Amino acid sequence: MDDNKERRDQKSRYVLKRLKGGEIRFRKRGELFCPFCGKILQKDIRSLIQHATGVGLSTSGKHRPATKAKHAAYGLFLQNYVLPGLFPVNAPAAGPHAPGPV
Repeated sequence: MDDNKERRDQKSRYVLKRLKGGEIRFRKRGELFCPFCGKILQKDIRSLIQHATGVGLSTSGKHRPATKAKHAAYGLFLQNYVLPGLFPVNAPAAGPHAPGPV
Protein backbone atom coordinates (compact mmCIF):
# COMPACT_ATOMS: atom_id res chain seq x y z
CA MET A 1 0.00 0.00 0.00
CA ASP A 2 1.20 3.49 -0.82
CA ASP A 3 2.67 5.21 2.26
CA ASN A 4 0.74 8.45 1.60
CA LYS A 5 -2.53 6.56 1.25
CA GLU A 6 -1.84 4.70 4.49
CA ARG A 7 -1.21 7.99 6.32
CA ARG A 8 -4.38 9.54 4.82
CA ASP A 9 -6.39 6.52 5.93
CA GLN A 10 -4.94 6.74 9.45
CA LYS A 11 -5.75 10.46 9.59
CA SER A 12 -9.30 9.81 8.34
CA ARG A 13 -9.90 7.17 11.01
CA TYR A 14 -8.55 9.50 13.70
CA VAL A 15 -10.74 12.42 12.56
CA LEU A 16 -13.83 10.19 12.31
CA LYS A 17 -13.24 8.99 15.87
CA ARG A 18 -12.97 12.60 17.09
CA LEU A 19 -16.14 13.63 15.21
CA LYS A 20 -18.09 10.73 16.71
CA GLY A 21 -16.72 11.57 20.16
CA GLY A 22 -17.84 15.19 19.95
CA GLU A 23 -14.30 16.60 20.00
CA ILE A 24 -14.73 18.35 16.64
CA ARG A 25 -17.70 20.68 16.35
CA PHE A 26 -19.71 20.49 13.15
CA ARG A 27 -22.64 22.74 14.09
CA LYS A 28 -22.71 26.48 14.54
CA ARG A 29 -25.96 28.00 15.84
CA GLY A 30 -27.87 24.92 14.69
CA GLU A 31 -26.38 24.93 11.19
CA LEU A 32 -24.01 22.34 9.83
CA PHE A 33 -20.67 23.64 8.63
CA CYS A 34 -17.35 22.25 7.52
CA PRO A 35 -15.05 22.41 10.55
CA PHE A 36 -11.99 22.15 8.31
CA CYS A 37 -12.63 25.13 6.03
CA GLY A 38 -15.59 26.91 7.68
CA LYS A 39 -18.09 26.52 4.82
CA ILE A 40 -21.77 26.79 5.73
CA LEU A 41 -23.96 25.46 2.96
CA GLN A 42 -27.48 26.85 3.60
CA LYS A 43 -28.58 24.09 5.99
CA ASP A 44 -28.42 21.59 3.11
CA ILE A 45 -26.70 18.47 4.39
CA ARG A 46 -26.42 16.91 0.94
CA SER A 47 -24.43 19.90 -0.33
CA LEU A 48 -22.12 19.64 2.66
CA ILE A 49 -21.67 15.89 2.06
CA GLN A 50 -20.87 16.64 -1.58
CA HIS A 51 -18.35 19.31 -0.52
CA ALA A 52 -16.62 17.04 2.02
CA THR A 53 -16.45 13.96 -0.20
CA GLY A 54 -15.43 16.05 -3.21
CA VAL A 55 -12.45 17.52 -1.38
CA GLY A 56 -11.68 14.13 0.18
CA LEU A 57 -11.59 12.35 -3.18
CA SER A 58 -9.88 15.16 -5.08
CA THR A 59 -6.95 14.06 -7.22
CA SER A 60 -5.69 17.56 -7.89
CA GLY A 61 -2.75 19.03 -6.04
CA LYS A 62 -4.96 21.84 -4.74
CA HIS A 63 -5.46 20.23 -1.32
CA ARG A 64 -2.89 18.71 1.02
CA PRO A 65 -3.26 15.01 1.90
CA ALA A 66 -4.22 15.87 5.51
CA THR A 67 -6.97 18.20 4.28
CA LYS A 68 -8.27 15.49 1.96
CA ALA A 69 -8.25 12.96 4.81
CA LYS A 70 -10.16 15.28 7.15
CA HIS A 71 -12.78 16.06 4.53
CA ALA A 72 -13.15 12.39 3.55
CA ALA A 73 -13.78 11.46 7.20
CA TYR A 74 -16.26 14.32 7.57
CA GLY A 75 -18.13 13.17 4.46
CA LEU A 76 -18.40 9.64 5.89
CA PHE A 77 -19.51 11.01 9.24
CA LEU A 78 -22.25 13.14 7.67
CA GLN A 79 -23.42 10.31 5.43
CA ASN A 80 -23.38 7.55 8.05
CA TYR A 81 -24.27 9.37 11.29
CA VAL A 82 -25.83 12.79 10.70
CA LEU A 83 -28.01 12.04 7.67
CA PRO A 84 -29.67 8.99 9.32
CA GLY A 85 -30.38 11.11 12.43
CA LEU A 86 -27.86 9.54 14.81
CA PHE A 87 -26.39 13.03 15.44
CA PRO A 88 -29.34 15.48 15.18
CA VAL A 89 -28.41 18.81 13.60
CA ASN A 90 -30.53 20.92 15.93
CA ALA A 91 -29.48 19.17 19.14
CA PRO A 92 -27.18 21.02 21.52
CA ALA A 93 -23.50 20.46 20.84
CA ALA A 94 -22.02 17.49 22.65
CA GLY A 95 -18.53 16.85 23.84
CA PRO A 96 -15.93 18.97 25.58
CA HIS A 97 -16.95 22.18 23.75
CA ALA A 98 -20.58 22.02 24.87
CA PRO A 99 -21.65 24.49 27.54
CA GLY A 100 -21.86 22.99 31.00
CA PRO A 101 -24.91 22.86 33.25
CA VAL A 102 -26.25 26.17 34.45
